[in-house]
Amino acid sequence: MKMLKEKARRSVIVFMLIGLVGSISPAYAKNEPSIAQYNSIEKSLDGVTNYKSKINNINKGLKEKKVKDITCTITFNKTLDDDSLEEYIKSHKIKPIQIQSRGIENNERITGASIYHNNMKKQLKELMGEAAFLGFTDMYCKIDYDNIEQIENDPLTFLVDTSLDDSVTNSKEFFPHSLTWLLEDLNA
Repeated sequence: MKMLKEKARRSVIVFMLIGLVGSISPAYAKNEPSIAQYNSIEKSLDGVTNYKSKINNINKGLKEKKVKDITCTITFNKTLDDDSLEEYIKSHKIKPIQIQSRGIENNERITGASIYHNNMKKQLKELMGEAAFLGFTDMYCKIDYDNIEQIENDPLTFLVDTSLDDSVTNSKEFFPHSLTWLLEDLNA
């Protein structure tokens, strides 16, 4: 019973944190396009490959137009530790908004999310409680056109998803939904 209460408390804390982020991060807004877009991806390796190809074409157009301050979701190829995350952000001149992390407890995935700040990594690890903290999985951020190719070519990057930036949609910008869970489900 004590373990169930602790797990419930931690889930509430993680969701409260996500709720706080949701008040400033459009990715958690009600009826927003990122969930609909994510749901439209065929849940197979071919579906992910096709989606990635579509996004790479969008990125090519943003580079050609020389768009700055692009709303973007970066999904990593693997979980990153603290030092790797910081080096990644610095080397690509990324302006992080929100970072997601992964933990595992009793074979269940736990996702933590936090606005990017100095104590964020410690805070996310604490929220995981008894769960094994695996690392950082993806981020919502802002990037410029001249960094897209370098980020795409980084071996730590799975996808630089810029598809819901206002310069692409001609409407309000949203952060695309990360592909982390889908990639894990597909063992990709």
